[in-house]
Amino acid sequence: MEISNTKVPFILIDLDDFLTKEELFSLKLPEAIKFLKSKTLKSSNANTSEPKEQERKIPFAIITRMANRLESEQADVLNSELNLTDPKDQLTKNEILMAYSSLRPVLAEYKDRLILLAGHGDYDNLMKDCGVSKYITVDEYNTLLPSLTPVSERPKDCPELHETRRKISKRLGIDDIEVLKSPLQVHAIFVLSNPESWIETNQLFCDLMSTPNGEIANKLPSKAPETHIPIYVANNEFNVKSLASPGPRFGAGAFMAAWKDIYSQLYKSGIDVNLYGKTDKNSLDYIGQLVKQEGGAEVSQFYYIRNAQNIVFDRNAKPSPGVVNIVIGDSNNTPIPGIEIAEHAKDTLEAVEIILKKENIM
Repeated sequence: MEISNTKVPFILIDLDDFLTKEELFSLKLPEAIKFLKSKTLKSSNANTSEPKEQERKIPFAIITRMANRLESEQADVLNSELNLTDPKDQLTKNEILMAYSSLRPVLAEYKDRLILLAGHGDYDNLMKDCGVSKYITVDEYNTLLPSLTPVSERPKDCPELHETRRKISKRLGIDDIEVLKSPLQVHAIFVLSNPESWIETNQLFCDLMSTPNGEIANKLPSKAPETHIPIYVANNEFNVKSLASPGPRFGAGAFMAAWKDIYSQLYKSGIDVNLYGKTDKNSLDYIGQLVKQEGGAEVSQFYYIRNAQNIVFDRNAKPSPGVVNIVIGDSNNTPIPGIEIAEHAKDTLEAVEIILKKENIM
């Protein structure tokens, strides 16, 4: 099928809505990936003076709230889980969007300034992959300064403290270890996933936002500063579903709600947050830039495929302009609060076929 040389659709498939390996296969995710990888779009090359036909793959991505692996590592995991053994069928890192993926350009902007990372897991590989060395995690910050959160009863002198000082001084290029006995100035906060300790994280965030420049004030100000350091949030889902629990569990969005409420009561002021969730505008803009860089095209329409069986009501969910929701796995076509459904399909493969028919690609 020949298309405009500047417009292509983009398909997002939400991995987090598949809670079991059985669902991955019963809802035909492997077949959908193979089908997409086999299709090409033909267009003329707008970057040359003479018309030249070129083939373009249909752009798509598997999207997830996870932030514990690099995109390439997640691609390898999925290729194994989905039995995608033929190289032509296999997912690449460019077809994986982790929670932090759309934040990569922002992280790179702070490579020479200290940033604070919040979430759970090890982010050393991610920071190295982004070329960022000046970072510290919430856990590391609180280990260096246990007096910030007395309720945690962190020891003030222990092997972990000395090891953390050694590690941070090496990472940040600090020769004088005494520097790490005082609060460090932070230039931005990145919430990459749901923090493990809400108490410690909320306390540290509010401390760092007691001044406009990310330093911790000597005493609690009577009112909030006029500005605060930038805050970037990779995921804002209030609820997430878990098979091991009786009902939805709190996600990073619930942590954000608690943080905003605490800050409001503390300083009688709100906070400004840059959202980079799955279908937030910042994330869609990032995808659009990637598509343009890779092939010179623009995204004409985003399609978002979700599994109805595992979608939970999310108070933070709101329609994203330019995103068409296609829900799979629900033969009754049941409405879902907070989600404007354009189409229902029995599985992922049928959802992809519906999209390609809408785009006149099949």
